[in-house]
Amino acid sequence: MFEKRIVHKAIGTLLQRGRVEVTYWDGSVYHYTGHKDQNWPELKVEICSPSVVRRLVANASLAVGEGFTDGRLVIDEDQLPLLFELLAANQSSSPIPQPFKYRRNRHRKQQGYIESHYSVGNDYYALFLDPTLTYSCAYFVDEADTLERAQQQKIDMLLRKLRLQQGMTLLDIGCGWGHLAVAAAKQYGAKVLGVTLSSEQLKGARSLAEREGVSHLV
Repeated sequence: MFEKRIVHKAIGTLLQRGRVEVTYWDGSVYHYTGHKDQNWPELKVEICSPSVVRRLVANASLAVGEGFTDGRLVIDEDQLPLLFELLAANQSSSPIPQPFKYRRNRHRKQQGYIESHYSVGNDYYALFLDPTLTYSCAYFVDEADTLERAQQQKIDMLLRKLRLQQGMTLLDIGCGWGHLAVAAAKQYGAKVLGVTLSSEQLKGARSLAEREGVSHLV
């Protein structure tokens, strides 16, 4: 089957460092070993459908994520760090399309990198983020906490640790949609400068500050 040949060729080209065991949809098992630094733990991957391979060819980064979540690409959760370590260690020879490959962080291209993620609009992110639109890790105090409550708990904890006082100035680099900045202004009277390269995030953050009555501080 040509999908299996594609995997053989891709891993054979990619894998200079590390070891991978692949169980295919037909039950066959293959072991692949790079010719450098072979003393890596073996990454075990199960490909449950040849359609995964076809999707990998079309869009590798999307196919891996979707295949993992829908169960067609099985990797033990404990081995996910190893997966990304192997990708990083072998990136110079990787035939995998650009989303998995290293891109130099050039100043003149940073705006484009950010806009490629966030130019789809704030309504899109509101579909799956909590109402604060906070997208970094939340802080769950109790198993019953909602995502919104956990995000608010994280923001409250961070601001407490900063020991802010009225009149202080806070620089929030990567401010997202501005919820932490607005909370710092409302709760502590701090002046906040939020920095984002996303025009959509900037628009959302300014709107939030105006709605909450702290646009003179944020």
